[in-house]
Amino acid sequence: MEQKPHPRSPYEEYLEICMHSRPHHDTLLAIGSNISDSGACIYTFKPLKEGEGLLFKSNLPVPYRKATSRWVKQCNRSIYKVGVMFVE
Repeated sequence: MEQKPHPRSPYEEYLEICMHSRPHHDTLLAIGSNISDSGACIYTFKPLKEGEGLLFKSNLPVPYRKATSRWVKQCNRSIYKVGVMFVE
């Protein structure tokens, strides 16, 4: 089992994310699951690609706004679980 570099805390909030790596900088709505100083787990209703750049428009309890999707798992036909890593 992979050890996370920072402890995770529950973080159940609605989030607005700008997809700056996509044409027209699409906006994505997501729901937070947990968060740490280095990353977060979110649920989305649209698929993301691993390595995709994200910009959180919502306030977060960490000093970062930029992130990269590290992994994506499809939960059912319309919900995706995504691990993100914060970047400076």
